[in-house]
Amino acid sequence: MYRESLGQYDGMLFVYKKKRIVCMWMKNTFIPLTVLFIDNKGYIRGMREMIPNTQTPHCSTNKVNYALEVETKWLRSTKIRLMSRVLNLDSISY
Repeated sequence: MYRESLGQYDGMLFVYKKKRIVCMWMKNTFIPLTVLFIDNKGYIRGMREMIPNTQTPHCSTNKVNYALEVETKWLRSTKIRLMSRVLNLDSISY
């Protein structure tokens, strides 16, 4: 919250020990973000673009172990899509 910019490769990773439906929102966030919902094997199971400074919930449709928020503009410049795989998530400590 309260961020006005992110570095090119920066984001925020939310880690959940148990799979669950995850919801995110943008209250007091001033830059467009996209949340990637990621399963325990690292596959992106959902993506939701979020509008700055709103309280609309953006929820996964599947139970996931991770949610990764990245800048929407950066994500659009990549080839990251649904079912792309994020590697080395298992090395993250809780």
